[in-house]
Amino acid sequence: MAKCDLTIEFERPNRTYHTGEEVRGQIVVRANQDVRCDELAVEHFWQTHGRGNRDTGDRARTVLFTGEWRVGEVASYPFRFLAPPGPATYRGNYINVDHYVAARVSVPWAFDPKCQEEFLLAPTPPEYFAGIEMADDAVQKLGGFSNAVSVPLAVILLVVGALCFFPFGIILIPVGLVMLYFAIRKQMAEKRIGDVELCLDSINVVPGGHVPLALSVRPRKSTPHNGITARLVGQEKAVSGSGTNKSTHTHTFFDETTTLVAAGTLDPAAPLALQTQVPIPADAAYSFFAPENKVLWHLTVRIDVPRWPDWVHTHVLLVRPFLRNGASRDPAKDEPRLAHARPMADNTSVLDAAIVADEPAPIDHEAMATDDEQWEDPYAEAPEPPAPHAPPESDSAAAAERVSPLLATLADLAATDRFGGRRETAVKALAGQVFDCAIVVEDVSHTFGYVDDRTFREGRTIKGTLAGSEQKVSMLFRQDRNAEFDDLRHGDHLAARCTIVGWDDLYSRAELQEA
Repeated sequence: MAKCDLTIEFERPNRTYHTGEEVRGQIVVRANQDVRCDELAVEHFWQTHGRGNRDTGDRARTVLFTGEWRVGEVASYPFRFLAPPGPATYRGNYINVDHYVAARVSVPWAFDPKCQEEFLLAPTPPEYFAGIEMADDAVQKLGGFSNAVSVPLAVILLVVGALCFFPFGIILIPVGLVMLYFAIRKQMAEKRIGDVELCLDSINVVPGGHVPLALSVRPRKSTPHNGITARLVGQEKAVSGSGTNKSTHTHTFFDETTTLVAAGTLDPAAPLALQTQVPIPADAAYSFFAPENKVLWHLTVRIDVPRWPDWVHTHVLLVRPFLRNGASRDPAKDEPRLAHARPMADNTSVLDAAIVADEPAPIDHEAMATDDEQWEDPYAEAPEPPAPHAPPESDSAAAAERVSPLLATLADLAATDRFGGRRETAVKALAGQVFDCAIVVEDVSHTFGYVDDRTFREGRTIKGTLAGSEQKVSMLFRQDRNAEFDDLRHGDHLAARCTIVGWDDLYSRAELQEA
């Protein structure tokens, strides 16, 4: 048995904080024996975990106490610090980013008692970094070698391969040819289609925003093409191992292609001048850069030339919660968000975000604050205005009555402790149970990510609240109802039968699936 036991208690039961807010709590020490404490220290830091090697942020450390405890003594020591500017809490497929508070007692000639608890961090404008100081290096690595490097290197490989004996020549020559092809592909394409200029207004974007781009093509001769597209890809890259055992694991959580120009012919008499915008998903994960773990976004513009190398150019994007001037996609409506990958079937993810604002529970006001201090949540939600087309009271009452068994079940889930896997166990126990469900629609979107059942993977995801309540839900529907759901609007009512497949802890949102 340790000489003393430690527990960490947060002032806010939900442990959720915006960047720049004060995180408060206390370390409780219960002495099992007489203990001499050289120091009781508390520190906070972020850390990754998942498929890749672990990355850890800077540790901010504070010593709270030095002295002795007597057997049976219970003592508490308050701590406080400002929530760091980033990175935001993130739950993905290969990468997870969490923030921790850790406490440790330094005991002479004995094992040091210690404990660690996580808290959730959501960003607040304009301070936010998410390892962004490493972004330039990551962009260069994604872009690969420049032509000034790759062309000479390809030639060297070809020459060495030609001079080498079997089997080295057979290996080096194909590698050199592939490198040479990718190095001169764009130049070869421009020989056929003419001069191409691509300009992005900015590589900094926000979830739910757009990437403005301008494309101009001045063809030298009439040239057919199979279309011009922009492909937006979001990926997690996690590096595990080291040396010869080093491996890079890549998970693509978003991949969508937008057609900019349909198939046709490039005419020298009518040069192409295109200005357009490529949408960023509203639930996009924020860019994250650490030595062993990265969350990356890139946009690839392709001019498909039949029977000829395509013209291809890739830009790396930096998805941030807010732009540098502090403006997001809708400053009047946006709230700080907490990046979260919502697990779908087959352990794959759909990106979502949330923040839960609860009143903090007092711990020790004499130690934590003066009498005239009163904590107020500056981001507390204002009451929402009534829906523009509210249904008749009879319809609402019928919907509420129909949804009550589901609502009662979800209330029990919401009350279940989310730490320690208790809520996940409760969700698994509900597998296969079918409920009547009535949803007040807030948003209809394509289902992102990989879902084992293709009928759901190509279907729609509807977010809203259960009729007659404030319980948030998201529900997956099969693709055969896509046309019906594409006509839904905010405030519409939808009745269905569903099963419970998960729970979004960060947004207190139930995850449902059409039965």
